[in-house]
Amino acid sequence: MAPTDAPECWIRGGKVVQGGLTVAADVVIRDRTVVGIVQASDPPGAATIIDARDCYVFAGAIDVHTHLIGSVPTATRAAVCGGTTSVFTFTDHQIAEHPVDAVERAINEHIPGAACDVGVHAVIWDPTRYSSGTVGRLAGLGVTSIKVWLAYEELGIMIADGQLYDILREAASVNVVVLAHCENGSVLSAVRREMVAEGHTGLDYFADSRPAELEAEAVHRLLVLARLAQATVYVVHISGARPLAEVRRAKHDGQRCLAEVCTHHLVLQQQVYNGDDGLLYTVVPPLRSESDLASLWQGVRDGTLDVLASDHSPVHRAEKLTTDRDDFGIGRVGLPGVQLRLAVGFTAGVAEGRISIERLVEIACEMPARATGIYPRKGALVPGSDADVVVWDPNETIVAIEDSDFSPYSRIPPRGRPRFVLLNGQIVVTDGTYLHEPPVGRYLARRTHPAEAAPSTDWGHSEWFRA
Repeated sequence: MAPTDAPECWIRGGKVVQGGLTVAADVVIRDRTVVGIVQASDPPGAATIIDARDCYVFAGAIDVHTHLIGSVPTATRAAVCGGTTSVFTFTDHQIAEHPVDAVERAINEHIPGAACDVGVHAVIWDPTRYSSGTVGRLAGLGVTSIKVWLAYEELGIMIADGQLYDILREAASVNVVVLAHCENGSVLSAVRREMVAEGHTGLDYFADSRPAELEAEAVHRLLVLARLAQATVYVVHISGARPLAEVRRAKHDGQRCLAEVCTHHLVLQQQVYNGDDGLLYTVVPPLRSESDLASLWQGVRDGTLDVLASDHSPVHRAEKLTTDRDDFGIGRVGLPGVQLRLAVGFTAGVAEGRISIERLVEIACEMPARATGIYPRKGALVPGSDADVVVWDPNETIVAIEDSDFSPYSRIPPRGRPRFVLLNGQIVVTDGTYLHEPPVGRYLARRTHPAEAAPSTDWGHSEWFRA
């Protein structure tokens, strides 16, 4: 490296995790981008040195599934303190609001002041507000993903199959991904009516009121319609073995689809609903059995599950505990988790020997970037990538939780925390504490979704590493 190419920053002495490999090397950063990965080199005297000894170094993590509208400043601080440098949030909904208007409102009113970079998923909250051309207009705003619901008939947000097919066809024509919450809403309503008639309405019956079979049926139906429409779909929060099997079958048949697992479905079981604090754990789809957890971990290992997400909701203890236990525990569902996603994945996955550190980085950093169309700008440490970098200390523990007053993972104390987090080349977190004011997060506009979301196999060590 010539002296005239003197970089601004060297992250020295760590174990760099990138492209399925871990090597002892340094990350070189200049002008807020990654210059490269080097070994056996001395930094110039003017360089800023970041000590990464005894740490893993990898690209900033990306959380594809969050609900941050109304809490962007605090939630993004929590995210970046946990090693997540980019998040994607779903829009909220006002009465009679068009999906395009909801996106514009989110970009203009909520994202300013974010502590990490923020992208937006559009949502069809009101199916009557969708019309032909909507998906194309969203793509023009840099939003190349749109979510639909196959459940919640009682809330009026459930999409009909014919309209879902229309959306899938339009999405395919403009290279947009359709995200889907998969449960058979009509049959769920019938199941619930039966259980009420039998007097089975307590929190103990919460998981039974939303059976995995109806999640699997909706996943199957979505994949059939996507295949007919030649669209790419992303199945959110797969919760157990049956819906996972539908995704595995589709991938085996060569269908292009993406599947997500959330942290809570990997580490929490439905038995928690029987406890005194069971209301704290209500989430949809519900937590499942121990065998479902084992199936999900197998799906992570074999590649059926592509992305680890949090489904973060900025809910607080009082909102959860005031719910009526005798009405299936339904009330304020959702769990906080954007800050602890990486730590829980490291603890339950890497530290307990279920997956490698390389696989964790793939599902928490690389594949989220590929799935949202921002790879390799994000999710990689390759020349030209944004300098979003995590220096991960496996021997420390996150000590403060932001954006909520409880953690669903208190039974599983997470191991590991960031020693440093860089966002676009700037140090924003030191020893797990956010230090940068004013916040420097930006809106993540996307141009199009890539034709191939799976990891590339036609490049290797030499593209990003120089000895």
